[in-house]
Amino acid sequence: MGHDMIYFARRFFIVMLIYACSIVLNDINVVLSLFAGSICGTLLFVLPVVFYRHAYLTNPSKRDRGKTLKAAYVMAVFAVIVGLLGVWQNISKLLA
Repeated sequence: MGHDMIYFARRFFIVMLIYACSIVLNDINVVLSLFAGSICGTLLFVLPVVFYRHAYLTNPSKRDRGKTLKAAYVMAVFAVIVGLLGVWQNISKLLA
C-alpha cells in the first residue's frame, strides 16, 4: 500500500510541476530553444573534441596532430562562448 502511495505522489508532483511551469513560463518556444540549444551545442561541438582528444592521447599516431588538437580546442571554446551568449539571450527573453 505504501509503495503505491509513493508512486501516486511522485506522478502527482510531476504533473503539478509541469502545470506550474506552464503558468509561469508563457512562451514555451523560448524554454525549448534554451534547452535544445544547450544540449545541441554540447553534443555537436564539445563532445567530439573530448572524444578526439581521448582517442589521440590513448592511441598516438606517428603524424603530429598538435595543430588539429589546438584547432579543436579553439572550436570548443568558441562553441562554449556562443552557447553562453545564446543561454543569456534566452534567459533575458524569459525574464522580459
